[in-house]
Amino acid sequence: MSNAPRLWWEEYSQTLISLGFVQSTLMPALFFFHMEDCLVGLIALHVDDALMAGATEFMMEIQSKLQEKYGFGTWDRHEFRFIG
Repeated sequence: MSNAPRLWWEEYSQTLISLGFVQSTLMPALFFFHMEDCLVGLIALHVDDALMAGATEFMMEIQSKLQEKYGFGTWDRHEFRFIG
């Protein structure tokens, strides 16, 4: 099915929006989540991959919701501390 990647994009995008993320108007593959005027999460989509960054507990909750809905196979997780 040649339109499967587009359908996946639309499905995943709508799920992120339903979870409270806002799609960037400048970069449509980037989704933001703000809490009390503070950026707490980012998700960037590319085809069938997602790169997630943000407050650990919040993003683990989002990951859990996405896992429950889509049943992803594996997740790679790396932590770092931004210092400047």
